[in-house]
Amino acid sequence: MSWRRECAFVLVIGAAVFAFFWRVFATGGAFFVQDVMVQNYPFRDFFARHLRVGTLPLWDPSINFGFPLFAEGQAGPLYPFNWLTSAVSTHWGISFNILFHLWLAGAGMYGLLRLWRARPEAALTGGLAYALSGYLVVRAMSPNFVDACAWLPVMLFLMALYVERGRPRYLVLAAGVVALQILTGHPQAAVYGILLCMAYGFYMGFVSRLPWSYFVVLSLVPLGGIVLSAAQWMPTAELTQLSIRSQGVSWRQFVNMSLPPERLFELLLPNLHGNPAHGTYWGRSAGFFIQLCPFVGVLILVLAWVALRERAGEPVGFLALIAGLGLVLSLGKYTGVFELLYQIPGLRSFRIPTRFLLFFALGISALAGLGCHTVLAAESRGLAGRGFIVLIALLGGFAMAMNWDVALADREYLEGVGGDSLQRYAEALRLDALRLGAVLLLAFALLSRWIKRGRAILIPSVVLFELYTFGADFNGLIRPSAYEEIPPTAQSILDRHIGPAPPRVLSFVNERNSPFDWHNGWSYDPSSYHRYTETLRPYSAGLYGLGNALPGWSPLHLTRHWDLALLFPRLARFAGVEYAVSYGPLEQQGLTRIREGEIQVYTLANSAPRAFITTDYVVIRDETERLRHIRQNPSDWRRVVLEEVPQFERVGGDEAGQAVIVRYENEEVVVEVEGHRGGLLVLNDTYYPGWRAFVDGSERPILQANHVFRAVVIPSGARRVHFCFDSDSVRWGGWISGTGWFCWVLLLVLFWSKVGWVSPLPSENVLTGQAAAIACAQGAIVVLLYGACVRWSLWSGALSRMQALINWGG
Repeated sequence: MSWRRECAFVLVIGAAVFAFFWRVFATGGAFFVQDVMVQNYPFRDFFARHLRVGTLPLWDPSINFGFPLFAEGQAGPLYPFNWLTSAVSTHWGISFNILFHLWLAGAGMYGLLRLWRARPEAALTGGLAYALSGYLVVRAMSPNFVDACAWLPVMLFLMALYVERGRPRYLVLAAGVVALQILTGHPQAAVYGILLCMAYGFYMGFVSRLPWSYFVVLSLVPLGGIVLSAAQWMPTAELTQLSIRSQGVSWRQFVNMSLPPERLFELLLPNLHGNPAHGTYWGRSAGFFIQLCPFVGVLILVLAWVALRERAGEPVGFLALIAGLGLVLSLGKYTGVFELLYQIPGLRSFRIPTRFLLFFALGISALAGLGCHTVLAAESRGLAGRGFIVLIALLGGFAMAMNWDVALADREYLEGVGGDSLQRYAEALRLDALRLGAVLLLAFALLSRWIKRGRAILIPSVVLFELYTFGADFNGLIRPSAYEEIPPTAQSILDRHIGPAPPRVLSFVNERNSPFDWHNGWSYDPSSYHRYTETLRPYSAGLYGLGNALPGWSPLHLTRHWDLALLFPRLARFAGVEYAVSYGPLEQQGLTRIREGEIQVYTLANSAPRAFITTDYVVIRDETERLRHIRQNPSDWRRVVLEEVPQFERVGGDEAGQAVIVRYENEEVVVEVEGHRGGLLVLNDTYYPGWRAFVDGSERPILQANHVFRAVVIPSGARRVHFCFDSDSVRWGGWISGTGWFCWVLLLVLFWSKVGWVSPLPSENVLTGQAAAIACAQGAIVVLLYGACVRWSLWSGALSRMQALINWGG
């Protein structure tokens, strides 16, 4: 087929993505759901603002007393596409990011299926299934996760090319894709994607009995990607060792948001447990909807089954294995075998087992593309799978029967029991049932050969219809001004503040003490999101030149930050917090209200200044004793708690002197000191590796003060102290990456036309799709039965957890 026609199909995927998110362009609105507003927008805006003026910041002073946001990595500061989108406003950058990578996911799947000899229409079906699956679309609120997932079929495409043709240039390109996956800023998705692609390469080499040299060369791909991305992961690794993830996560966190077995019915009825966009989600006890959504479309399941039953040879066997593995692993604590993964170094730093649904989404989408090819190629006979359709119908009917009292109830009853939200839930459930029935009838007709014309257009159209009717309204939009305009709370602080350092704010506003709801109903009432930035919750204060005192959602906040945060608000003044924000009045001494209204702002009297000189200190090396001392002396901020004895002659009295901050930038702070006779200059900014201090041009060691902050000894007569951030991990990572990319280009040029040293794989069938289906089914049944036996206390409530009226509001 001509390249023009191939491009046309790829453009169709782009058009489908545009159709999903047409409101972005029609209204100019901004994404806002959950992580986007809370974390991704502030992080990306910080880097975008600096990239526009030609700088790449490493340190963000607005987060939690100062934080190495570059090392945190979730904003993808080194990811090339983010550099491109930094030229436009942040909300447009995020929109372009999401849409481009959903298209890339679909285009990559299209190319992969074409490589596997699928018809263009079948490859289009698989591309649409992966790019617009519920798994990816509901995760648009995490652009970095979508970015990493988008590169997965591209990397698999390159691996498949190498497996088929043996040319080393494909491995060189694959190493570059590994680096891009790491640079997107979601290590968990990147690791899972790399593992999947390497598994494919090793699996194909093993079943085809290729020589050991093949496996050695293949192992260089992830190593190459690691070298190329060292500039990002080396600072991240340094931060991780000092963060709450330094020892991994607890078992409880590791299995948090495992997929309850009853949620498998959402493969057929995606709104069975409600939908947070509509304000109907009643399954919150199991976790966030976005993490538990497995929906990929019912027709996709049928087409995948056709591939398993009708196609022989690879890659059907591999795709069946990874799809089954992803589904089983997503069950997490319900399987009884997930404990084995907790023992694997590295993996225990990740959480949320349902992220293994990535394997399922990719595997089932690719199988569906191959199954669609089989349907389109069948000319005169019916296809296997009609019994599977009947099974799906029975399972869907059972799930509906568990909620017949809602589905068949009249409006008056529903509104009386659960208000408008229960009525909306009932309507969505009925629509799910109608969609399921219609798709199954169509699938039955296709497999029975009742429909003989127009199948090439009909199948991808129905797939798009299924996914659109479920996910098109999930990601809401708000006015960009909700981000870009300074809210009145922030303005009231800026009007009073004097000095170069951003004032620190402690926000008490949350969903428990206010009427705001930032987790439900945004499709109907986004007003809570319009006012989110007004609350100045983490990390929103940094958008307006302020600083948040508390850590937020990032998994890499310093352990010591959390140690201090757990003592708030008692230690707010001790930590130099100057302002407090609350919903309604605060009744505490030492607070002066400076803004009235629903969301009020107060100043805190007698807070520690950002920089001060003292001669009074105590050395407490034991962490527990140190925190106890700080907790018991919250107002004694002038008596500094150190962890080692400073090298200066201790001088008593009140002649400590004055410290004035004259320059305060991201990676540079200049303090002028006067009227002192030597002592300690304390800067209430985060102590972190890479910060250096110079007193009148001479470098001095930085001491860790008050568990979190910095202090430096100043001799008598010192006038100027200069702090600067110069990270060894960033410097060395940059050198390694720079050298790696230089070698990567050389290797690409060298190997571009070189014939492979591995012979192309033999064409004989290795594992039939039917055998793979049987193996997957047997393995899944064994694991599920074992899980039901050893985790019966968890499984026993599955049926009751399917009934909306029993759990409404839960």
